[in-house]
Amino acid sequence: MSFVKLAFFFSSILLVTACTKVIQVDLNKANQRIVVDGTLSLAKKDSTDLQAVVRLSRTGSFYENNSFDTISKANLYIKTPNGNSFPLHYVGKGVFENNTVPNGKTKDDYTLYGTIEGVKISAKSSMPDFCPIDSIGAYYLPFGPPHKLSQLTPICFFTDIPNEANYYRLEIKINGHQLEGLYISRDDGQDGKMIAYPFIKVHILKGDTLNISLLSMDKASFDYYKVLKQNIGSGGFGAAPGNPNSNIEGNVIGIFTAQTVSSKTLIIR
Repeated sequence: MSFVKLAFFFSSILLVTACTKVIQVDLNKANQRIVVDGTLSLAKKDSTDLQAVVRLSRTGSFYENNSFDTISKANLYIKTPNGNSFPLHYVGKGVFENNTVPNGKTKDDYTLYGTIEGVKISAKSSMPDFCPIDSIGAYYLPFGPPHKLSQLTPICFFTDIPNEANYYRLEIKINGHQLEGLYISRDDGQDGKMIAYPFIKVHILKGDTLNISLLSMDKASFDYYKVLKQNIGSGGFGAAPGNPNSNIEGNVIGIFTAQTVSSKTLIIR
């Protein structure tokens, strides 16, 4: 690792571990609720096709060990800024998709709307600017959780978009398997600078294939994921544990996120 990247890495350790603000969440016992996990993704900087994916399920109390039921009865649409609407199609296991929503642009607002088992819903999200990954790698860190010399820590390097507040979520796959965990960051104190995001407690070996995706999102989505992270630790995002603030109008919980996606793959040598 170069000296410059190493310096950015240590500054980013402070960002990842110290910029979280406490948000109180009501986790009282509740009846089952409809949970919406919706994304609208712009996957390439030079592309205009958007991919819409909405996962529907039901959940009960955060304090109960529930199995989450999926939902198959819904009529959902994505509305673009010009007023055109595009339906989402059910593909199984509570998932609705449309991979060809046209004319996607950053800074535009998109709306998810429709009915879920007769319940009307509507949510709006703004597509952020595209933030590309600069590089990814895996390095031995002489600090952090105990690990063997053969175990390396994955790190994602990217340059923050200057002169605006930016919010990020990251996903990581090792040998094609997506790791559970909720990895989020923001650019507090890092505006326009290179950010090094280490996946603490994740270990990878030489010969493994590493894939990392950087998802840029709006503040409402970041705040929602931050509440989940505070209440379920680093566990994977499934059904929402309670009632963090949602951008969805209607008697449901969950989030709809317009996001740009940058991905890189590397075989660790």
